[in-house]
Amino acid sequence: MAPEPLPNRVGSRLWLGDVRRLLFANLDVYGGRVWLVTVTAPGADLLPWDGRTIETAAANEWNRTAAARWRELHRRAYQATRREFGPDVLQTLARVWQLQKRGALHVHLVLGFDSALEVAAARFYVACLRERNREFGFGYVDARDRDGRTGRSTVMEPRRAAGYLSRYLGESAQLLGAIALVFRPRQMIWVANRLKRASGVTMRRLRRARYLWWIRRGESRVFMLAGRLPVWFRDPIELAAVQSLLRC
Repeated sequence: MAPEPLPNRVGSRLWLGDVRRLLFANLDVYGGRVWLVTVTAPGADLLPWDGRTIETAAANEWNRTAAARWRELHRRAYQATRREFGPDVLQTLARVWQLQKRGALHVHLVLGFDSALEVAAARFYVACLRERNREFGFGYVDARDRDGRTGRSTVMEPRRAAGYLSRYLGESAQLLGAIALVFRPRQMIWVANRLKRASGVTMRRLRRARYLWWIRRGESRVFMLAGRLPVWFRDPIELAAVQSLLRC
């Protein structure tokens, strides 16, 4: 009997591969330069630590509330940017939560940074984050749009940004460590819907492509499901979209 496929659960090898493909495909659709921005947890003044790790109760409490506090910080900064520049100028493309070695979550953002108007909006948004980050319990906002004494610019081509974020999927425990937390954001990876509509690449379709690939191998117990195949098999548009992912 042929082995069953590795479950495509969160944190599995297949899931990590799908996340990598999701990031590359959708940032490719944007096409222009992007700005990587990192928003960290606060320092030892708010999160007591022994020089290596944060005290467990403090880390758990901060991680438990991080997503809600981030939504509010982002909302304030986004609304201010929208009032200044109008709708649809600020390009928020992707967001990935990861775990620092000291035990606190931090968030990576990918902002569009191509046209002059997008650059101005992104800079304004980051300035708003920096103005209110402490109010919502966050630490440093790391965003450099030019090389300087504090480090190299984090403005780059979209595939380089996708590669940077994907590096943590296989070479580091930052994402897997975040996933393993009892208290963590429900949505660890977010990609803008407008990008997914343009690319056709979503986590759901990537799972479906995996399912279809296994059926085509003809070696799985999946054929026991004959007559009970998913509804999307009978949707020619969705089936074609899933099949196209197998050809990529």
